[in-house]
Amino acid sequence: MDHADSLPFDAVAETAREEHTFVRQTAAFLLARRATAKQINGLCESSETTLRRAGIVAAGFRLTVPEWDKAPEASTPLADGRSAAYRVTYAGGVKEDLSKLGRTGNFRVAEWWAKHEASEDEKLLVGSLTRRLYDARPIWRGRRPFPSASRGQVEPSARR
Repeated sequence: MDHADSLPFDAVAETAREEHTFVRQTAAFLLARRATAKQINGLCESSETTLRRAGIVAAGFRLTVPEWDKAPEASTPLADGRSAAYRVTYAGGVKEDLSKLGRTGNFRVAEWWAKHEASEDEKLLVGSLTRRLYDARPIWRGRRPFPSASRGQVEPSARR
């Protein structure tokens, strides 16, 4: 995705209102990656339920899904960086240890947040999500959290 192009914000936000989950989540993910924090905050504060939902999902993606094309901050603790998973064999038999090329490893978003100093944009989005916890106009009203429950299947919480 070329980040140099401007985001057609209104069109993407309208698409994020979709009832079809895959379309809605794809649009919300695009908003998370390309919209400004102020634009996402505006959606979270909208009087339109479907726009609020789009903003909440986009803010959640922005705050919890790491960007795959950027290295984590140096302060992020990485685990298993020297494991065999980073030793690869290419076609033709050429072997390489990727851990010798730079930092490698896994991390949990919670670990990243524990070491990370939140930016002003991140603080804005966390504040938006916090306010939505106490929303007088809930976005999920009338919906089952587990759609399969309406088809006679038992909800996960009832399986215990």
